[in-house]
Amino acid sequence: MNTATPVPRTSVLLGAGASVDAGLPLTQELAERLVEMANEGDTRFVRNSWVRSLNFVYGAMVGYQAEDGSNPLTAVNVERLISALRLLRNSRDHEVAPFVASWKPGALGVGQPNLDSSMGRAVKGAIGTALGGGHFVGEQELVNSIADIARAVSGGGNPRSFATAEEQILDGLSKILGELDNVDYLQPIADLAKSQPGGLDVLTLNYDLTVETMARDVPVEVDRGIERWTPGVPLGFEHVDERINLVKLHGSLDWQYLRSRSVVAAPKVRVMTSDPEVDDAYNDGQPRQPWIVVGDREKLGTDGPTLALMRAAEDALFATTHLVVVGYSFGDAHINTMIRDWLLGDDERTIAIVDTRWEDLDPFRDGLLREYGASSRLGRQSRIIPLRGTAAQMLAEALTAKPEVTPETYATASVESVDEDIVCFRIRLLGPRLRSAAVYAMWPDNSRGRMKSVNASSFVSREALNAGDQRVMSPNSWMTANFEHWSPGEDRLVWARCPDLTIVELNLSGYRVDGMDYENFVIHLESDGRDIPAPH
Repeated sequence: MNTATPVPRTSVLLGAGASVDAGLPLTQELAERLVEMANEGDTRFVRNSWVRSLNFVYGAMVGYQAEDGSNPLTAVNVERLISALRLLRNSRDHEVAPFVASWKPGALGVGQPNLDSSMGRAVKGAIGTALGGGHFVGEQELVNSIADIARAVSGGGNPRSFATAEEQILDGLSKILGELDNVDYLQPIADLAKSQPGGLDVLTLNYDLTVETMARDVPVEVDRGIERWTPGVPLGFEHVDERINLVKLHGSLDWQYLRSRSVVAAPKVRVMTSDPEVDDAYNDGQPRQPWIVVGDREKLGTDGPTLALMRAAEDALFATTHLVVVGYSFGDAHINTMIRDWLLGDDERTIAIVDTRWEDLDPFRDGLLREYGASSRLGRQSRIIPLRGTAAQMLAEALTAKPEVTPETYATASVESVDEDIVCFRIRLLGPRLRSAAVYAMWPDNSRGRMKSVNASSFVSREALNAGDQRVMSPNSWMTANFEHWSPGEDRLVWARCPDLTIVELNLSGYRVDGMDYENFVIHLESDGRDIPAPH
């Protein structure tokens, strides 16, 4: 554990969700759109073997996830789709192939054979000979031609269709991700690069050009490092004032990987232009397609600049004290490992996570909250700053955010209004953010000398009250006011039937967003209001 006082430095990690505000789809939506594009247009494309192979892969992945009742709509994202196509190109060479007793026919391309046109001509000629020359004349030629076709169909199919499907998907990917809306929401990145000594390191898992487009418009200098990449040589990024070091871990739409003709010669990565004719002069006959890495197996591959980019990202994190994660779903094992190791390296390091769906369960993110989030029972300061919203809404705040400190007064409560025995309470949260929060009320049970909960006050929302919900009139009902999200400074109004307002015990409970503890805060509220003390 590093005990030296680190120099404060912020870095940024961008996932696919960081590009949504630029009008780009998430990886799951992107896969769906690409499959739709493949099946649209002239009907002759539907008959193409690569379209059928693509449909087979997409449908098989959806069906497999649905077999155990899981949500099939989350089965496929674009990276898993491309990864599957790459695997199936050489399914027989995969290390698990000897253990697969029976591949699905579609996985081997069976049913979509690449039949040579000469086979059709042979059949046509044989039929013509048979019809023109009598019953037996030409019969053997026809039998032989049909046998040739049968052997082509049963001889392992056409794995090339998967390679063609990948090429078409990459072309479609470039078209969709090339259509950007306004990227001004990313300008806080440029502002920090200009104000922070040594500029700003931005690690991105995206292959779109949102950051580059924003930097060009501002303008601010961007170093992507790929132009100087040489196999076997570390890809270093210097910290230069007013510059963004953009480490594109999964490649880029405008990078092309040129394989060498010899296994011992060095491959190259070049930056493509907007003019295909210019690029063709440098492509050495290879397709003009973006270099992107997808799937866990591919992302950890050693061919190309993948490992050099990963090392550069680790170097950037080593100098970072505050990491801002925007739109990342924590779905890449090697990225999660890098974050875990970075947090373990120094207990002063903090991480701000911008997400739109904190209610979704995620094993790694929730593990971070349990390990590094606030815990009143342990008396430990949180190292996690959870921020709900999109990049456009929360990026600027995340770049300067600090972990929340639990205030001495966690919440305040007061009586807003009284209508006969229906009381409206106003509760203001002052402490850290809560999720799955609940408020309920109790009052003294004089016969037992304690607060009673059997006759708990009935809390309802404003909507339920306005709708004439009769449950509010039942003193024995078990109703609470539930709030999925509650941020500091927000007021919540709740209503209850309180026969005796002299002493009412309000209970506020919920999960802290920056930790996994279930907190319970109690107030004894008199008609003039009291504060809810923070837990000890």
